[in-house]
Amino acid sequence: MTRQEVVANLRALAKVADHHLEDPHGRYFDPLHIMDLFTRATDLMTAVRTAFPSALGDMPVRSIPESSGTSDFDNRGYIHRHEIETVRRDLRYAMDVLDALPPELVNAPSVRAKDQKFGILDVPTLLAEDLRSARGMFGVALVYLDIDHFKGLNTKYTERVIDRTVLPQFQGLIADAVVGHGYAYAEGGDEMVILLPNFSAGMAAAFMADLLDFIRRVPFQVENGTETITVSAGLAIASSIRDLPHLADRANEAKRDAKDQGRDRLVLWRPRAA
Repeated sequence: MTRQEVVANLRALAKVADHHLEDPHGRYFDPLHIMDLFTRATDLMTAVRTAFPSALGDMPVRSIPESSGTSDFDNRGYIHRHEIETVRRDLRYAMDVLDALPPELVNAPSVRAKDQKFGILDVPTLLAEDLRSARGMFGVALVYLDIDHFKGLNTKYTERVIDRTVLPQFQGLIADAVVGHGYAYAEGGDEMVILLPNFSAGMAAAFMADLLDFIRRVPFQVENGTETITVSAGLAIASSIRDLPHLADRANEAKRDAKDQGRDRLVLWRPRAA
């Protein structure tokens, strides 16, 4: 997340905590919603520390409490009110600290770690962090993709030539395509991952259809000539937070299906028939 996104998400989540505490039912709350609040707050406070390393000083990092099944909670696993108040207090403290920072510091772009080989796409370790905080009313889309017949290119020109020519051009194209939409990560070799927060299946499929068509028409410079390439891609959608932990495996599985079905295509992950 950018620094501006961190601040905006902080304000939004503080309002969510306020809403829970204004619940007319007192200290009892829907446990699924409350655990989601704790998870989002924990991830967001990590993002604050990443974007503003020295801002929160020695403020403790709180762990997500486990749902209790004791009689104190009517055996329903509900989280006690004072724990939600602690989360809200942490969020508001972070907001006060960030509000006191100079605007030029808050508006400065965050530096996302880039893959060491080319320095173009994000490091793959950022994907797990971004997935934890990814949200959107339309869902979250994840795409795994790689270049078709990549070994043939390496055989024809050698790996050193392809690393010097095709791969940097291809990664740059992917990086440019996701600007304003999401993030792109280097997965290894010719494999890449695209995260599209707040994208439905239809939106992500349209985006990828345009991207694959664009890639087909681009001449990639190689030594004294050009090469055209195609891409196989797998798309998976998380329509709820329960789907997020499975997103990467599903997108990767769909990419394998795209290869098996003839390459040069996008496949949307669907559950296997029983």
